[in-house]
Amino acid sequence: MKTLENFFLNIGVSWTLSKILTYVVCLIIGFILMRIFMKYSKKMMRPIRLSVAGVIFIAPFLIGFYKSPIYQGDFSLGGEDASKIKHPNLTYSGLTIITIPGCPFCLGSIPMLQKIKERYPQVPIQYVICSLDTAYANNLNKENGELLDVKLAENPDDLMNIAKGSFPTFVMVEKGKPTRIWSNDDFGPRAIDKIESTFAKEPYKKLEEKAKLEDKKKKLNEQETEVDSLLKKM
Repeated sequence: MKTLENFFLNIGVSWTLSKILTYVVCLIIGFILMRIFMKYSKKMMRPIRLSVAGVIFIAPFLIGFYKSPIYQGDFSLGGEDASKIKHPNLTYSGLTIITIPGCPFCLGSIPMLQKIKERYPQVPIQYVICSLDTAYANNLNKENGELLDVKLAENPDDLMNIAKGSFPTFVMVEKGKPTRIWSNDDFGPRAIDKIESTFAKEPYKKLEEKAKLEDKKKKLNEQETEVDSLLKKM
């Protein structure tokens, strides 16, 4: 199931549609298998034949559902309005994930966030840890391949209250102000599509391109300085 979802994501399909198409493919596979069974089982008693055909038709879908269940946040935006929330760690425009040390679901969110970065590198994503545990911060940074920003929280107790004891908690911040907050269960395909569509827009792309150009200019200046230094020595 995940392989199929990743295929659709890799060709640019939205997260919500990728989820839907995966289940549609399961139903198509079930239908094909059912037709094959019906073709070669004409000698079976009709009631048994129809019963088995029905099981064959629905089996791929049920297996897919077992492997990748449909959760509440999968096809609805979910979450809550966050416009009244204020915290020094929630001024980073982009997606902020509130986490704590030893949280397995927080580590489990890394592949999904890496996929967002793979699809849209310009989408800003950071983990904020409600702790002063620098070792965990280093480990989290290592686990995500240093693709995502990781920092320790200021006033971690206040941030934990904002998360209401649910970790990870996902916060969308626009222009330095929180706009929406999701628990782990609510943060599904629709929410991810919202993040991507917001932060992969042209203004953010231009900022990313500007940063890359400035980096290239810096490298060129460094190379020119080295050349000048070598020429002076000659």
